[in-house]
Amino acid sequence: MLSAAYLTGVSTEVVEIFAEVEQEITADVARRILRMGSITSASKWQIQRAQQLGLLSQDVVGALSAATGKSKRTVSKLMAEAGVKSLAYDDAIHRLAGLEVIPLAESPAMQAILLQGVDSTMKLLNNFTKTTLGASNSAFIASLDKAFIKIHSGAYSPQSAIHAAIRELASGGVTSIAYGGNRSISIEGAVRRCVTTGVNQSVAKLQLARMEETGTNLVETSSHAGARPTHAEWQGMVFMLEGSSREYGNFYRETDYGSGDGLCGWNCYHSFFPFYEGLSTRSFSHDPAADAGRNNDEEYLRQQKQRYYERRVREAKRACTVYDAAVKGAATAGEEAAYREDFTNASVLLKRREAALQEYLDKTGRRRQREREMVGGFNRSVSSKAVWANRKAQRT
Repeated sequence: MLSAAYLTGVSTEVVEIFAEVEQEITADVARRILRMGSITSASKWQIQRAQQLGLLSQDVVGALSAATGKSKRTVSKLMAEAGVKSLAYDDAIHRLAGLEVIPLAESPAMQAILLQGVDSTMKLLNNFTKTTLGASNSAFIASLDKAFIKIHSGAYSPQSAIHAAIRELASGGVTSIAYGGNRSISIEGAVRRCVTTGVNQSVAKLQLARMEETGTNLVETSSHAGARPTHAEWQGMVFMLEGSSREYGNFYRETDYGSGDGLCGWNCYHSFFPFYEGLSTRSFSHDPAADAGRNNDEEYLRQQKQRYYERRVREAKRACTVYDAAVKGAATAGEEAAYREDFTNASVLLKRREAALQEYLDKTGRRRQREREMVGGFNRSVSSKAVWANRKAQRT
């Protein structure tokens, strides 16, 4: 069994890798947009646009390839650690029931399940990298085309049109289409879901394989306050893997295990473990929120509101990193001053949003999850600049 707390943080290392790449790409797009600011000829604009697009594509492919190689090693490590941790919990229960089990390291079948989990997770991550290349190119082209139209309308100078393009990039960033449909989410958001889901599903397959070995037919599901309403219906309950009875429903039918919306599905933080009648006692409550005097659905909404505040913080951090790159890439003192002002405004906004998040957490008694506020490229240097820019703004 894996706890909800463990699953919440299991993707952090991989998210850090891709968050850094996302911001590297966004900063690269910003720098290349800035290089177009002095070009007024339509023919030169098109030539330079094509050249910069080609160079951007090369840089993006290189950054994503490096991230993919590094992430595969990390995902392999995470899978192994999660498998060992989960089976250690489950095997202790099996042994209490008087059953002998083969250690994970000595079972080729179990090792194959973990390797399959790494492969399937990496396939999803590779799909994200492909859509990221397209998204970065599209963001670059769209920004330049809008700037070109503004310049040749006569209403904007080249510098003001480029400035508007940088601001638009700062507010939107480079996003990746993930999980089907037309919904656009950040790279780190897609990676977090992919890795968390991949680890949980792979470990679940390990657990079921172990239960088949031991002939175990009863399992208990974990629970946590603020569970997804559809998951709150079956959390903290005991089920039969085969068949059903008056006391125990069928595991697959009741939890919808194996589907994206069910137990161990997309972004699910629930797990399960063996239960032996006459030996085991219930480890989880069906409704932990009610035990604490709260309503599960209200807790779920509070959690979603926290996710909203965290997204707002990440957006402000991304804007800071884009404007920091623009300051470094400015061609004139006037441009540098303009982008420094943008950086200051973004820094003030960031501190306001961080304060709003903390106020909400204090009001609701929820725990701050700083890993969900993380943005690649928002390193100590940028963070320190943001702190000082905000302080200076407050004094004026």
